[in-house]
Amino acid sequence: VMSGVNNIEKVPEPTLRRLPWYLSVCRLLKSRGEQFVSSTRLSKETNIVASQVAKDLSCVNIIGSTFLDNKAKRPGNLVKGMEA
Repeated sequence: VMSGVNNIEKVPEPTLRRLPWYLSVCRLLKSRGEQFVSSTRLSKETNIVASQVAKDLSCVNIIGSTFLDNKAKRPGNLVKGMEA
């Protein structure tokens, strides 16, 4: 029995379908010169609830916080993270 050996989290299919939307919005914001992006902003641009956006991004290890980790919330860094 190999319990726990391959305990790899799978990204849910609905999340995988939404990630290109977030990527597209981040690219657009970056091209407009936006310095920061939030799950609230992505929510408004995609019509997806902000808490779902944050949950989706955390599934692929893209996590930021409103006041502490500003680099993670730069559109360019999110683009790089999603393209990796």
